[in-house]
Amino acid sequence: MHTFNQPQDSEYRWTKEHPLTQVRGDPSKPVQTRRQLATDPEMCMFALTVSTSESKNIKEAMADSAWIEAMQEELYRFDRLQNKKDEDQTVIRNKARLVAKGYAQEEGIYFEKLSALVTRLEAVRIFVAYVAHKSFPIYQMDVKTTFLNGPLKEEVYVAQPDGFVDPDHPEKVYHLRKALYGLKQAPRAWYDKLSNFLISKGFTKDQTDYRSKIGSLMYLTSSRPDIVQAVSYCARYQARQTEKHLKEVKRIFRYLRGTINMGLWYPKGSGFELTAFSDAYHAGCVDTRKITFGGIQFLGDKLVSWMSKKQDCTAMSYTEAEYVALSASCAQVMLMRTELQDYGFNYNKIPLYCDSQSAIAISCNLVQHSRTKHIHTRYHFIKEQVENGIIELYFVRTEYQLADMFTKALSKDRFQYLVRRIGMRCLTPAELEVLTNESA
Repeated sequence: MHTFNQPQDSEYRWTKEHPLTQVRGDPSKPVQTRRQLATDPEMCMFALTVSTSESKNIKEAMADSAWIEAMQEELYRFDRLQNKKDEDQTVIRNKARLVAKGYAQEEGIYFEKLSALVTRLEAVRIFVAYVAHKSFPIYQMDVKTTFLNGPLKEEVYVAQPDGFVDPDHPEKVYHLRKALYGLKQAPRAWYDKLSNFLISKGFTKDQTDYRSKIGSLMYLTSSRPDIVQAVSYCARYQARQTEKHLKEVKRIFRYLRGTINMGLWYPKGSGFELTAFSDAYHAGCVDTRKITFGGIQFLGDKLVSWMSKKQDCTAMSYTEAEYVALSASCAQVMLMRTELQDYGFNYNKIPLYCDSQSAIAISCNLVQHSRTKHIHTRYHFIKEQVENGIIELYFVRTEYQLADMFTKALSKDRFQYLVRRIGMRCLTPAELEVLTNESA
């Protein structure tokens, strides 16, 4: 992963207000919705210049002056023509994009490197939590026609766009200097462009490799930690699902339908201390009898990282299962500690809570006894961190173990209690107003 971090000693400083010289339009004019703009004379004139029909091909588009204007703006070959609509299904813009036939490209001939690294969701949540902690405003930036700004390193040619063929040279083709939508190297080209720009402005680039996790999780688990354990369990049977597994998946959807407004709440003004909880379910996998591990990490009261996964080892005892889970949770804490150093935080004696006193005793004992020598070497990683004073282990009773919901199925009352304890709230407009007043 590549993350870009502003150095501390820089000519740039945080400001409370955005510079007015960089604001387009009248700053004193209130924000207008599209519904309000419907009565604006200027917007009415704009609507007359937008085509409400969606052309199916180039021939139909060339008969419509609005589409011709949209195509001239792109000045490429358009394989996709569609209308952009608002929430009322009113056409607000004609979108025309040239899409190259990237499926015809072959590796080693048309491109060499494709991977474009992206930010982990934990890094995004750490950033949002830090913003809430400092009461900073967040500005979102969008780049128009992003992929058209990435310079190509390879030599790529495309045919002249239909409707824009040069009559003097109809047999010639275009030599692309920058990427197009559809090219397999387009994401990588834009990433290199953005990366070089940020580095030129004083940002630094850190590289970190992360292990891939077992199974695939649904997209909603990035913002709904309450369904992680259930989704993780169902994902194990994607290759050989049965009617029983399908029934459980439907139960997850019914739960989501009844809790559609649930989400994480990051209150401002709370602390920013890094704490973690670790739990294990001995022989939690009914097929392989391997460990099911659950771990969560907080910044103050803000939950920023969570996981529920099946470990690739079989524990001989409950204590061994908890010890393996502690090591896995410690690794995630060390990763977050490294990321938080970019924000100026250098955490030591990080509290890590576990509900097994035996596992804590093994982690704090540097001597390898005969009953622990069979444990894989990589799980002894936590001993070094405890010895160095980076991690401090604390015992927590099972009823207060917040990671319990990430390892096993629970009763309804127990589950609802833990959902609220990890910081999830019903984010309806009325509830948001109450939460805002509480944290003000």
